[in-house]
Amino acid sequence: DFQPLLGKLLSRLKPIVDIGDDIAKIHPYIDVAWKVLTSVYQAIEVQRNTDAKITKLVQAMVELYASVGETDFLKDKIKLLDDVVFDIAAQTLECSLFIREYTGHGISRCLLRNTFAGTETKIDDLSDVLMKLKDYFDRGAIIQSIFLSAKIRDEVQGLIESDVLKKLKPAQYNAALREECLQGTRTDILADITEWLSSGSDTSNVMWLYGVAGSGKSAIANTISQYFRTLHRLGAFVFFDRNNHSNSDIRGVLHHIAHRLAESNIHVRKALCDALSDAALVDADYRTQFQKLLLDPLTVAAPYTCGPIVIVVDALDECLDFSSRKAFLSLIADHMPKLPAPFRFLITSRPDSDIAHALKLKLHITPRQLDIATEDTKKDILSYIRQCMHNLCKEWPGVEPQWPGEDTIKRLAAYAGGLFIWAATACKFLQAFNPPKRLSQLLEGGAIIHNDLDQLYSVALQHAGDWTNANFSSSALSLLACVVLSREPLTDPTLNSVLDSGQENPEVTQVLEYLGCVLQWGPGLPVCTLHASFSDYLMDPQRSGTAPWFIDIELQSQFLTTRCFQVLASKL
Repeated sequence: DFQPLLGKLLSRLKPIVDIGDDIAKIHPYIDVAWKVLTSVYQAIEVQRNTDAKITKLVQAMVELYASVGETDFLKDKIKLLDDVVFDIAAQTLECSLFIREYTGHGISRCLLRNTFAGTETKIDDLSDVLMKLKDYFDRGAIIQSIFLSAKIRDEVQGLIESDVLKKLKPAQYNAALREECLQGTRTDILADITEWLSSGSDTSNVMWLYGVAGSGKSAIANTISQYFRTLHRLGAFVFFDRNNHSNSDIRGVLHHIAHRLAESNIHVRKALCDALSDAALVDADYRTQFQKLLLDPLTVAAPYTCGPIVIVVDALDECLDFSSRKAFLSLIADHMPKLPAPFRFLITSRPDSDIAHALKLKLHITPRQLDIATEDTKKDILSYIRQCMHNLCKEWPGVEPQWPGEDTIKRLAAYAGGLFIWAATACKFLQAFNPPKRLSQLLEGGAIIHNDLDQLYSVALQHAGDWTNANFSSSALSLLACVVLSREPLTDPTLNSVLDSGQENPEVTQVLEYLGCVLQWGPGLPVCTLHASFSDYLMDPQRSGTAPWFIDIELQSQFLTTRCFQVLASKL
């Protein structure tokens, strides 16, 4: 009986889910697999017509986890059989997604068994791989990956269709040197995003992850991309770079996504090749290209697609081709809801005003803020610095194994103030030369690492608004000065009272939205700077003296004192 067997499998997965931090490498896959199968189990309670074919696959999973056994035993096995255990975790999630789609409770909302002629063969193949993994695990064998995707693929007219696809002009993205989250860090948010992308929604197919500069958005995007690449479910990975304008053109982005999806899905490929019979299509307007290269092919492929297929777009705020940026925001806001359910998007950016205005209130977009002030973030930064110091001790002869000590590591983590970019910059600074000497320099004031952070702050501010506009420049500078120089953090209504001089300047809330990339703020909440080093940067004439956002302490203090007296006088 399918349901009791599935319940038995869930009971064997649950203890592994509960020890997540100790098996961080495989935990996201097991955690999401358990949640996926739980949803199927609950749905099957009211639908008991599941056939014997899929029961065979669940039986294979039960036998595999009977072999895995106790969780303490699994922890020991991970150290010896890292690749095997990782494959077991990834294959478990893949089989779980297949079971959900097969039983009609998945993203596609259709019965997979009624859609594909090859499902029975696929069930046999998946079951065989599970039994092979069980055998390798039992024997302690060291293997190369034997992961099998549940996506059903057909042989295609490869050479002919590859020639047709050459008409596309895709942007090129090389993710080889992009850093992922350190193993064991950001586990909660990674699990949340992975589950959301895997589970589907009737109303939302885009998650927008936003946060201040340096909060670690790109590392999360890189890690999520790798998660789904391992499962053969990464449709495409696009990332913008302000230093590489060639990858920002909207046509190149659309062509890249279409080309990547066509490489892994026969139905997308065939529909795309049909569309490309129109030689003029590749030079059409971006809305037409979205319709013909993405929407139409994905709609054709959707009934045959075992979801999810994930497309990741990182650092949208670094797209400095502003016509392409505006076009891409229009597609996300107005056209992506039309895409079929199996295709899911993760988009990351700073909360720049144009991006926030376009995405925040759309029903099909799930916004997720990356908060740097949470205890989880502080713990993750502590773990990150601790691991970096451990690696540094192994790399530098003469450095004591326990250097620099837990108290100093905690002190460095506190200095980071929730910013991963500060922690990463500090660790790279220490690793470069003479760690003990550089640690002393860092603890004395940290000025040595300011170059990288100054560049970060300068770029973020430069693109936050139009500093050549006198009204904006005056309002933004006054607001920054008020935030930095006030003894206590002020809320937006208080700032509005202090700074409202009756001139034709933007409202405080509007300026706060523009400066959301460098300020922590919410309606009615105290406004704080991104990091203590940001205030130092704004007030140091050697670091920002020629910039329009430089705060002359004496001049701005006089202005704010005058405004405070004016506000008091108006209340009398």
